[in-house]
Amino acid sequence: MLTINVGFALTTVGARGEARLAIESGIALAEAIGSPGVERHGKMILLCWAATFGSDPSLDATLADTRGLADAALAGSWVPHDRATLGVLFYRGMERLRAQGGEHDARTLLRIAAQGYRQTKMLDVLPVALGSGRRPSDAAATEARPAFLRTKPRRCSTKARRASSTRRRCSSRSTTHVSISASWRRREARSRGGYRAS
Repeated sequence: MLTINVGFALTTVGARGEARLAIESGIALAEAIGSPGVERHGKMILLCWAATFGSDPSLDATLADTRGLADAALAGSWVPHDRATLGVLFYRGMERLRAQGGEHDARTLLRIAAQGYRQTKMLDVLPVALGSGRRPSDAAATEARPAFLRTKPRRCSTKARRASSTRRRCSSRSTTHVSISASWRRREARSRGGYRAS
């Protein structure tokens, strides 16, 4: 399991060759020790690898049953809402997004995965599943932004910037003058034998 998860981590950072080697090594070890749960998890992560970097024909035999499970869900078959199965639906949906004309199937799989994540309270991955099937155009994305983000910031003219700078300098001088005047009044009061805080 640890080797497979290392492969997943390497996939997320773009280490294509190293990620595949780690994932396939983990799957081989799971097969050797007879751990079907870990093997199933490994094939889900291998599907994630294929969805990330593009399918490799040499993986078709290994991933046949995994992809078949997701494709059966497209036909209306019931699927269990465990984390591994929902992960298969999610990554198969991401893989279908890469295929020409596969957007409809991808959205269906991602919707099923999102519903499953919501029903099973797996809220850590729900936002990803909800957003993956939505690819708004630049114009639509811009319209969806708040108005204050759509408007370009106005630049002050050179004259306005100079006036603002002058006001800041005058304010600073006025503050310094007040401070000096107050200090002078305190010294005068002390020299006369008394001091009263103003």
